[in-house]
Amino acid sequence: MKKYIMEFVGALFLVLTYSMIGNPLAIGVMLAVLVYIGSHVSGSHYNPAVSLAMWLRGKLKIGEMLLYMLFQILGGFLAGVMYYMLSGKSYYPVPAPGINDWKIFSVELLFTAFFVFVFLTVFAAKKFKANGMHGLVVGFALLPIVFLGGTYNPAVSVGPALFDLAMGGTAIMGIAAYFFGPLVGGAFAYLFYRYIYSAEFKK
Repeated sequence: MKKYIMEFVGALFLVLTYSMIGNPLAIGVMLAVLVYIGSHVSGSHYNPAVSLAMWLRGKLKIGEMLLYMLFQILGGFLAGVMYYMLSGKSYYPVPAPGINDWKIFSVELLFTAFFVFVFLTVFAAKKFKANGMHGLVVGFALLPIVFLGGTYNPAVSVGPALFDLAMGGTAIMGIAAYFFGPLVGGAFAYLFYRYIYSAEFKK
């Protein structure tokens, strides 16, 4: 149970950093810190796209993956509650004017794939030697892509949007691209990882 609680807490603080601060540097640093404190407990995913890729890699059972995702989204939900209590308004991703769902989906897919590939390399590649730098590598991988304005994490979009729905809002209707884009990106990251590190899969 501890690993699921760690995923819940990590997603909570990560989503709070997205919603209350929004600064890419702060988000990257927060993720780096969360990776260091949670990697030995849960693997420090805090992101359903990462959990999907780690399941595909064989590092999680399907039941564990689904519980990881559930607790990550619940952490995002509580972050939405706390943001509302502090600001009086709901948090959810809002696309820039003129950006349609296909563009959002494409950006979320592409850069989530990049981020998850970095995560897989650091945490799953047998030949990669992190030397205690894994938290910084993962945090710095997220930092530049957040400048583009995406979430690259379904917990960041779905969790707070579910709270908005509970409050009578309609944010949940507009986050499909923010949900499916990262998940597809996570799957592509695994396929690319499998190609690059094909030697690991040979019997």
